[in-house]
Amino acid sequence: MIIELKKKDVADIANKVKAGGGNFSDLEVALAKKCLNLYERLGEINNQRNEFFEAIYSASIKFEKATNGALAHKRAADLASMSKAHFAAAVKLDNELKKVMSNETKEAI
Repeated sequence: MIIELKKKDVADIANKVKAGGGNFSDLEVALAKKCLNLYERLGEINNQRNEFFEAIYSASIKFEKATNGALAHKRAADLASMSKAHFAAAVKLDNELKKVMSNETKEAI
């Protein structure tokens, strides 16, 4: 059984209890309060994450401007060399596979 609780539902429970109304068990009231606290904490964490992202992004833009794009060129060169190395490794593995397959074919005959 899946029960979906939305923030509005939880807030309604909490508001009715604050107003002195509602026919809710202690468990429902405690869960509603806990959910509201979690919603609030998630909002705070999201704001912090956004602030950190903005700070890092701003610093990276400033750094890129200060280095006149040298980082992008270095990254491109690193990617090119890694690509060549991976291609060479793939060719080597392909050759090994061909040898193994040709040996199995000879043994089957």
